Amino acid sequence: MVAIAVRNEVKFTYEDYLTYDIDSDRRYELIGGEFFMSPAPNMWHQRISREIEFRIICLLRETGLGEVFNAPCDVVLSNEDVVQPDIIFISKENQQIITQDNIKGSPDLLIEIISKSSAQRDRIIKKAL
Repeated sequence: MVAIAVRNEVKFTYEDYLTYDIDSDRRYELIGGEFFMSPAPNMWHQRISREIEFRIICLLRETGLGEVFNAPCDVVLSNEDVVQPDIIFISKENQQIITQDNIKGSPDLLIEIISKSSAQRDRIIKKAL
């Protein structure tokens, strides 16, 4: 799985992201006004994601601390930064950032399952957001 940037000299915005003609089999994120595409996750990635999310859901059912979401789910950090983390936790105190269409603002916890193809982007570029 190789993540690539769709490079252009123009900085794209969230409005562009919403109307961008995308391949529905791919995940796109907008980082610094640039589109980044990732193919569908592999089965190893999906198993890890499912296990982590399951454990969080079990804890949340017992405690009522908040809500968990998984990709694809847009997290709008700014007009030029829209990411789709693998797992997203929003505390009950922060529920106002959840909208009908996306999450607007910084969640309490974001989890990215690192793959070889996206390691640099996930560990450096997205972490800086």
